[in-house]
Amino acid sequence: MMERQRLTNLLKKYHRGTLNSDEKEELSSFLANEEGKRLLYKVWNDDIDLVGSNGLENSKEKIFGHILQDERISRPSKPRRIVSFSYRKFAAAAVLLLVGGMGYIFWSKGEHEERLAAIEQQNIVPGTKNAHMQFEDGTILSLDKIKEDTVLLDKGLKVRLSTDGNISYEVIDKKLTSTYTTIYTPVGGEYTLMLSDGSQVWLNSDSRITYPIMFAEDHREVQMEGEAYFKIVRRNGKKGKIPFMVKIKNQLIEVLGTEFNVNAYSEKVYTTLVEGAVALSSEKGKEKLLLSPDQQAEFNPQTGEMSKRNIDTYYFTAWRIGKFAFQRASIKKVMEDLARWYNIDVLYQGDFAGITYSGTISRMEEFSEVLKLIEMTNKIKFKIDGRRVTVIKI
Repeated sequence: MMERQRLTNLLKKYHRGTLNSDEKEELSSFLANEEGKRLLYKVWNDDIDLVGSNGLENSKEKIFGHILQDERISRPSKPRRIVSFSYRKFAAAAVLLLVGGMGYIFWSKGEHEERLAAIEQQNIVPGTKNAHMQFEDGTILSLDKIKEDTVLLDKGLKVRLSTDGNISYEVIDKKLTSTYTTIYTPVGGEYTLMLSDGSQVWLNSDSRITYPIMFAEDHREVQMEGEAYFKIVRRNGKKGKIPFMVKIKNQLIEVLGTEFNVNAYSEKVYTTLVEGAVALSSEKGKEKLLLSPDQQAEFNPQTGEMSKRNIDTYYFTAWRIGKFAFQRASIKKVMEDLARWYNIDVLYQGDFAGITYSGTISRMEEFSEVLKLIEMTNKIKFKIDGRRVTVIKI
């Protein structure tokens, strides 16, 4: 266990920017456990002057926080900058720390805690692995109720449950393989499945996918709504490569073997390509739009118009690895994502034009902590009434 004085010295050096690589590693490792976090709180509350004679009033652009065990605001590659905050009151702040040059999270005491404590009493919790499988005859199977491999004799298949809670299939009755099934997730749910060709699909909250239990020898096609991330395996047939087709809102996405994300929560469809290549076409037009990695297509189902742009795919696929990721996102975009995951209703009071947010946070974070993060901008506060959250412009 690190001595209190050692921690104080490291925090002073961090504030001055004089930590060497070994000291950074020592500090990060120490704060990755509960004992370390508890000592951090105590040191900061008791030794508020540890930053030196300049104090915190001259550090208005710095928000102080603690590192949590799950690296919930870490970025696997490029460093990302959290929103620039201005914090006017530091009754008891904490320390901003950096893990490997990536990501931040923060905490505070004071006026936020008393009001946001009410959130915990409303049982607003993060989403979970939760989905339902619906067969053509209307039968519904709750996948979160399956605790082990399950044989469905009348459906001609065995549902296999992996150790991490995801599902795949083993077809028992070949005569029934032409039947389709639909898997859908509720608000506050997500699920991962493996299709009969070995391709993987991650379903986000409030989404669905319809697909054949067994793909034909020369054709692979699924239909979806909401948001899904695909990892498609290549397949060859008698006539060559077998494309994989995703149909959504009058658009067809053709894939040979690749990873991509499709988001159709809004009126438009956004296809984000991580690797490989895809071709997009519209029922209202004959031209195809080709995507390369790190590009995103925007499709308007009403007009059939398509366009593409270069993007950082991380901000559009982070949900698959359990994170919210925002890059200059509006408060309404932020709250829409939170509403689907935490199953809340959102109302707005005020004009939020020009207020944007950048950063990442774990989807497993407590809702109260997420709101604390947003409130620390001193631009927004929240009113909680049951599962209704009102966003108020300060």
